[in-house]
Amino acid sequence: MAMRLHFKLLTGEVHTLTVSPNHTIWEVKVLLERKMGCRRYHQKLAPPVGSGLILNDSNSVAGCGLHSGDTLALLVKLEEPITIYLRNDRGNLRTYEVMPSEVVADFKIRVQLKEHVQPGQYWLLYEGKPMENGTMADYGIAPEGTIYLNLRVRGG
Repeated sequence: MAMRLHFKLLTGEVHTLTVSPNHTIWEVKVLLERKMGCRRYHQKLAPPVGSGLILNDSNSVAGCGLHSGDTLALLVKLEEPITIYLRNDRGNLRTYEVMPSEVVADFKIRVQLKEHVQPGQYWLLYEGKPMENGTMADYGIAPEGTIYLNLRVRGG
């Protein structure tokens, strides 16, 4: 069953989206980005005043206690670091703090140092896509998302 949520900017401008109760708050931010052009990493959603609700990116709309017709405040903020995870070739999970604007090549340097792998001996994968060029935001890295480190096969 679809829900209609309203998003009010400080300017008073209101945008309405139809979402699924199963959408995560992160997915709602992606929809807002598509509709308004405001990067998901710059969005801060605040619940209705006095509701006591907490809006975590990984929680579903229904899980946050939102109902159809609710109005959320939409604040546009400066870029902040997000926590992500990297699962290495041994299955270990490590935590990294990244800026969405961080260049993938710079992130790979940090991975090489922390994971003790040599350049050219591994590749990174996020949601089925190899991470090669661009920024972390270009790959839609979600807060608490997991990147997989894969070793290259030797020989030929």
